[in-house]
Amino acid sequence: MNNFFNINKFNSFIVFLLPISLISGPAIPDMIVSLSSFLFLFKLLIEKNFKPLNVGLIIFFFILCLYFFVRSIFTYEYMYSFEYSLFFFRFGFFSLLILYLIKTEKYFLKNFSIVILLCLLIVSLDAIFQFSFGFNFLGFTMSEDLSGRGRISGLFGSENILGSYLSRLLPISLGLMIYNFYFLKNFNFLLVFFIVVTNTAIFLSGERSAFFYCLLTNITILFFANKYNFQFLISIIISSIIILFILFYNDHLKYRYITYTQQQFTSTVLDESEIIDLEKKGVIIPTNLFIFSKEHQQLFAQALKIFSKNILFGVGPKIYRIECQNPIYRTKISRVGPTFEEFLAKKRGAIWEPHDKVLSGCSTHPHNMYLQLLSETGIIGTLPIFIFFIYILNIFRVILFEKIHKIKKNNILEIDVFIYLSILIAIWPIIPTGNFFNNWLNVINFLCLGFFLYANEYRKRKIID
Repeated sequence: MNNFFNINKFNSFIVFLLPISLISGPAIPDMIVSLSSFLFLFKLLIEKNFKPLNVGLIIFFFILCLYFFVRSIFTYEYMYSFEYSLFFFRFGFFSLLILYLIKTEKYFLKNFSIVILLCLLIVSLDAIFQFSFGFNFLGFTMSEDLSGRGRISGLFGSENILGSYLSRLLPISLGLMIYNFYFLKNFNFLLVFFIVVTNTAIFLSGERSAFFYCLLTNITILFFANKYNFQFLISIIISSIIILFILFYNDHLKYRYITYTQQQFTSTVLDESEIIDLEKKGVIIPTNLFIFSKEHQQLFAQALKIFSKNILFGVGPKIYRIECQNPIYRTKISRVGPTFEEFLAKKRGAIWEPHDKVLSGCSTHPHNMYLQLLSETGIIGTLPIFIFFIYILNIFRVILFEKIHKIKKNNILEIDVFIYLSILIAIWPIIPTGNFFNNWLNVINFLCLGFFLYANEYRKRKIID
């Protein structure tokens, strides 16, 4: 039994390293997940004690993993597809391990809270330092985006994932902070300081999806949290003042969040050379209204075309990047309705020519999780994730109903709202997202899922009691 006790301690230790290792990239976090999941499964098999496992969840998750695996077998590039599907089940065991450690290791929650809070605070302060002085604590200078403009990346070096890291871990960090350290003398100040610093760092990263998650987090906790509403409000006000001040004085971030976003939503399908030729002829350049951007709309349309020809089963995990190169999935983008340019052209008697264009770009994934699942795994692979999303939304509906009608329930912990929010961010549909099978993202998502399992189990136990 002492060996098994040591396995628990070892697993706890390497899980504590997870928030730190995520800064290094996907390799070390994936090693931690794989090793800890294997040791956890080994311990359960040796002890023949499966009580810690949620049997219903295991059956559900592993049917989904089996489906991904079988779908890979029947793809024309099955060895390539196996890279995603073969060991995807390890993430499920990792979530169960988190649940198990919370329930069995007395100081796991508190110790993990200290690590993750320190990580987010150091990463945020480092990013603010880099923004102020041009280099961070380790001497890293700013990275560049595709347009060659400087981006705050902090400890992540050339990888522009600072905002994603902070925004995805912010909800769970806030929940753990409130759950474990509410008794501290200066807790109210620490809470406000932590939120303001993290919000600012996320904004400075220039990652617009991450900033959306940040806004979603701040608005949700303000309306759904049962305590510290005043502190949350103060945090949002201070953060807003700082962000508006930066936006007013920093041209790069102003361009990134306002000008560049506007250009992407309303731009032209034409290339620069085509624009120059038309301008020489005195032709008004037509603009289009795009979904996020021309490139995003193109990828979305391709994913839907692929899905339309493979409705039930999709083309297989990781096969979108191959299938989208097929000429039959080229996307024709037309202008959307009469534009202001057309009106002006007719007013002035100038030449105006509408333009359609067939686009044939490709990418590793469609940059939307649900469209990726639809195109690669079909309705069968997408439906479970969408049902889970609806389930999370329903939980928030129940919490809001109870709050509006002042129904006091003992089956809701203060930490629960933050845990559910971390899951909501992970599976939010209406935004450009990363690859559904991305290891780095899944380490964060399934870490949060482990806490979700604990919160859900607590709620059900209290309801029964």
